[in-house]
Amino acid sequence: MKDFLLRTIFKPVSASTLSAARILISGLLFIEILHFWQIGFVPFGLTRPVFHLKYDYFEWVNPLPEPVMYGILALMTVCTLLMTAGFLFRIASAVFSLGLTYFMLIEQSHYNNHFYLFVLLTAVFACVDADKMYSVKSRRTPGDGMIPYWHHLLPLFLLCVTYFYGGIAKLSPEWISGRLPGSIVDNLTADNILISTMGREGATAFLQWGGVCFDLSIPFLLLWKKTRWPAVIAVLIFNFTNGNVLFADIGHFPLFMVLATALFFPPDFVKNLFAYGDKPKGTRRANGKKQRTSAKKNTPAAVATVKSPVWTSGKALTAGLLAAFVLIQLVLPLRHHFIGSPDPEWSGQFQRFSWRMKMQTKEVEKMDLMFVDLVTGEESPLPYQQHLTGHQLKHITTDPNYLPQLAKYFKGAIQNRDVSNAVIRGDVQIKYNGRTAQQYLNPSVDLSAIEPREGTTNWILPLKALK
Repeated sequence: MKDFLLRTIFKPVSASTLSAARILISGLLFIEILHFWQIGFVPFGLTRPVFHLKYDYFEWVNPLPEPVMYGILALMTVCTLLMTAGFLFRIASAVFSLGLTYFMLIEQSHYNNHFYLFVLLTAVFACVDADKMYSVKSRRTPGDGMIPYWHHLLPLFLLCVTYFYGGIAKLSPEWISGRLPGSIVDNLTADNILISTMGREGATAFLQWGGVCFDLSIPFLLLWKKTRWPAVIAVLIFNFTNGNVLFADIGHFPLFMVLATALFFPPDFVKNLFAYGDKPKGTRRANGKKQRTSAKKNTPAAVATVKSPVWTSGKALTAGLLAAFVLIQLVLPLRHHFIGSPDPEWSGQFQRFSWRMKMQTKEVEKMDLMFVDLVTGEESPLPYQQHLTGHQLKHITTDPNYLPQLAKYFKGAIQNRDVSNAVIRGDVQIKYNGRTAQQYLNPSVDLSAIEPREGTTNWILPLKALK
């Protein structure tokens, strides 16, 4: 096993492709952070909302004063520039990853798959030498430009997981039956290019089967040399369709996936690309023809010596940590199968950290939260709309665990009334993936008494079977 690991993940390879990918990805992250400034993410998304939707076990994470939050965002902006330039790269990557994690933990409704990927990828960047080439560091302290192969493989693994598990999610009955793709297509206008060229039925079939086939196959097609360039064209078409034809709310994620495709090329691809067309050394003209002189062999000047890796306790620790990281990324997206939630989208459970992208459409038909005094029988509607931002309202039924959090907030905020004999109940009706509206929650349950944890679904009514 040791010899196998030394020959594979620890073998020295060129850092050129990873370093080029660093520039592309970090530059995109800079654009993403500029968007945060443009939309007022700090005040409107983090500091000014009176109520925040929390992650399990991270209810204690709260925003700092607004000037401090602006300072963190400014630091993250600087970090993206440092990462792009390859100066203090590992430190900048770690700071950016921690900053984005903090922002996500403050408000759960801000979660999306590309923020999660940004967190993971920059955390990985903090552990690899993506600044070995094309960087300030490499200009100041030139080296051989070689890295252990796992430095290149680890971010590449994250991209493969993103695609492949996105495909696994699409094997659900809602997608394979065409119901969910049909619901997505129904939201497109008549002048949409897919509708105008294929019709709604054709567009539904294209999305239904094209999405599954693309996600499940594209990592392997990109990895195989013979199919790589056709796969790159498929990546361009797929991400253009997602970002410009189907969805208007996925931001820079399609562009990010296009730029990150560079990681699927061999470690020395960019180096060889830059060297293409260089005049071979050791050539001379004689009688009008090129002739190659014999090159000196086995001399330090002619051959770069690459030291073979030697097994050490540090490599053993690295291999163990890599195995743990890979195992977590492979198991975490499938946790709903082990805990017993066969339909993560309807139940709202186990969707996050699972690459379940665009796997539901939910439209709130009715949502009434009532404060009920069990002694007097008096019922009072709770004005939840006045306490939530538009973004929170949009995502409030994405995960029903939001509602117990909201009920607890209201019960704690109610003044001048005895709440010891009071409950908060919800009448929530949802249109799910194009179905007619149906009851979402048990209307007799006291939402304020539920401990909102991933896996507690007995208060969520099962999805009605189609007749």
